[in-house]
Amino acid sequence: MAQPNSIKPDSNELSSRRLVDPNDANPLGSADVDEMVSVAHENLGVDPEIDVPSDRIAIQAIAKAVSARIRNDAFSSDRKVLSAFLISDRSRADAEQLSAQREPIVDNGSIAFSGSLWIAGPAFRRAYRHSFSHANTSEIFEEIEDLGLGNSRIFLFDPNATDFEIRYYPYGISDADTVQIFLIWQHEFSIEALDRVLQRFYETSIRTPDAKIGPEGPWSNPAKYVPRPETEAFLQNWMKIAINVGFQAPYSCEFEKPGTEGRCDLMLVSKHPTLENTQIHHAVMELKVLRSRTSGDNPVSETVRREAVEKGLKQAIAYKNEQNAELAMLCCFDMRTVAHCDNDGCLEPIAAPAKTAGIELRRYRMYGSSDDHRNETYGASSHPS
Repeated sequence: MAQPNSIKPDSNELSSRRLVDPNDANPLGSADVDEMVSVAHENLGVDPEIDVPSDRIAIQAIAKAVSARIRNDAFSSDRKVLSAFLISDRSRADAEQLSAQREPIVDNGSIAFSGSLWIAGPAFRRAYRHSFSHANTSEIFEEIEDLGLGNSRIFLFDPNATDFEIRYYPYGISDADTVQIFLIWQHEFSIEALDRVLQRFYETSIRTPDAKIGPEGPWSNPAKYVPRPETEAFLQNWMKIAINVGFQAPYSCEFEKPGTEGRCDLMLVSKHPTLENTQIHHAVMELKVLRSRTSGDNPVSETVRREAVEKGLKQAIAYKNEQNAELAMLCCFDMRTVAHCDNDGCLEPIAAPAKTAGIELRRYRMYGSSDDHRNETYGASSHPS
C-alpha cells in the first residue's frame, strides 16, 4: 500500500496556514484553516494571524478530546487498547486509501478512541477511523508500520498506563526512542499535580539534546552549551502547552498576561464559580534561564546569572500578591556548562526569602549532551568550560 500523504517529519514546523494548498477548495479534508487557527488561538493564546506549528495545535486538541472521553462515564467500559492519531494535511485522501470511516464529531467525549487509528487535521474536531486488527500494543506498532506509516508523526494514547498520557513521536514509531510524553487529565490542581506535569515534560523534552522536541531544541550548539535564540520564549511556549495538556477544563494556562506588576510568564487559572468576569489564579510561574553563553556564543558572567535569579524571585512575589494566587513558582532552566554548574547552589541566596514569601523554587538542569547527564548524575565529568 502506498504511504498516505501525511505530514512528513521534515515538515514538522509547517504552520497551520502554510499546510493549505491555495487551490484546494476543501483543504485539510473536512477541516479548514480558519478552524485550525481558531483552535490555535484558543489553546495557545496567540494572535490568530501568526503562523503556528501544526503539531502544537494537534497535541492540545487531541489531549482535549481524549480528556473529554475520560470524563465520560462510558470510558470505564471502553476497550483497554492503544489508540493512535495521525495528523495529516490531507486526511480525506489518506482515509480513502485506508477505507477509514468518517466520524463527524470526535472532540466532545462521545467517541471511544480505543483500538483505532484516527486520521485528522490538527484541529481534531472531526476525523476518520481505521480499526486495528490487533489488540496487543506491539502488534499495533507492527500494523502501523505495515500501513506504511512508520515514519509519519503520530500521537498515541494507552488507557492501560498508570498515568494517562499522550505520547508524541515526531519522526514516527520507526524512531521509537524519540518521543515526547505529556501527562493529561490532572483533574484537580495541586502542587504535586503541577510538578508531575512539568517533570514529565522536562525529562522527555529538554533534559538532554537527545530528548529534544522533534527537529527543534533549546540549543544552537549543545556541545558548547550555546542556547538557541529567544530561549525563554521557546521554553515558555512549550511549558504552556504541557500545562494546558495536563490540566483540561475548567483550567487554562495563560501567558504574558499584563498587570500592574508587569507581565507574568505563565498563569494557571479557572473561572470563578459564582463571580462573573473573575478568575481564580491557582498558580503563577516566573521563568528564568541560567546560561554560561549567550545565543551569540558570548560569555555570561556569574553576576548576571545571580541577578537573574534575584529578579525572578521578586517578580514571582509580586505576581503572587497581585493575583492572590494559591501558588507561586520560580522555574530556573539551568543551561550552564558543567564547570559553572553548582547544582542548587544558585538558589541558596534566595532560599530563605523565597520560603518566607511562599515561593516554590524549581531548577531544571539542561545538559549539552547525554554523556554530561550521565557523568553529572553517576560520576565526575571532565567537560571543559
